[in-house]
Amino acid sequence: SKATVSVLNWIRLTAMHILFLAAMLPAAAATYCTMPALGHAVVLFGGNDDGGLTYHTDAHTLGTDATCGQGLAVNGDARFPSVSTSFSGPAAIVTGDVTGTMPTFANGLLRGVEDFTGAYDVAHWRQYAEDLKWAVDNGDAALSARVRIYEPNGGVVVLTQDDPDYVEAADQSIHVVIGNGTVRADNDQNNKIDGAILAPDADVDIHRNWQHAHGFIVARTLRETFGSDSGLQIHGQIPTGIACGVAPPTPSPPTPAPPTPAPPTPAPPTPSPVPFCTMPALGHAVVLFGGNDDGGLTYHTDAHTLGNDATCGHGLAVNGDTRFPSFSTSFSGP
Repeated sequence: SKATVSVLNWIRLTAMHILFLAAMLPAAAATYCTMPALGHAVVLFGGNDDGGLTYHTDAHTLGTDATCGQGLAVNGDARFPSVSTSFSGPAAIVTGDVTGTMPTFANGLLRGVEDFTGAYDVAHWRQYAEDLKWAVDNGDAALSARVRIYEPNGGVVVLTQDDPDYVEAADQSIHVVIGNGTVRADNDQNNKIDGAILAPDADVDIHRNWQHAHGFIVARTLRETFGSDSGLQIHGQIPTGIACGVAPPTPSPPTPAPPTPAPPTPAPPTPSPVPFCTMPALGHAVVLFGGNDDGGLTYHTDAHTLGNDATCGHGLAVNGDTRFPSFSTSFSGP
């Protein structure tokens, strides 16, 4: 009935809107072995840094329904086929130049780099790939049955052990490529790739005919070098139930800071030097430092005058024994 069709269309549009919001939300912090939010069938981080197109395929399908990623997000230039195409899903993103016949995007096309980076953080996708590799390398048998690990080290890797045609999401594999290099498939399985491809730093090269790629493709670039008008379909299916059964690696403890050295003992204050060529203060007419160290008197005179006025030194200062005259004397001064 018309009412049933209207309800189904409303459900479909609502699901598409939810995918759009999920793709546009700022990327949250990476959580161990948790796939970042994915709204598009194809996500490419390339940025044209090798001078080539980031996206170049003749795909006429990018996502089959609202349970899959739909459309594409490209950080760089994109070339579409010469035929007319139309893609559903969240707003598409292409930050660079667009060549070929511009597709019809159901929810529009965003052009800003910030639109791309706000939806997809390459560091989080790298971490997810590394987490899957860690779990496989550390004996996670259940995960190993569905995750294929490749390390091209700048060379070429060929995808192997792919899934049966049109595999269900609950059984679908992920081809995980660590680091940079080129990813190819020899397509001996009816010219189809049914596992998803996670290769955030690698280039996916369609060098032979692919009838379809059943899963999503997250990569640096995606280029169809096989030929033109290939009729490629990218279904964008997202595997479900992918979980790591081993604990994450234990982070290395932080290197302790070296102990703070004790402050140096301050040097004693340097005494003020005696001013150059300046006579010390003098208040007496006679000053004697002797101290009787030769066994004799320090002062022994019959002087009856020690200083004659206030401009002179008066009296005496003796460090030792004294002997005055036998007659009476009187001295002024200090």
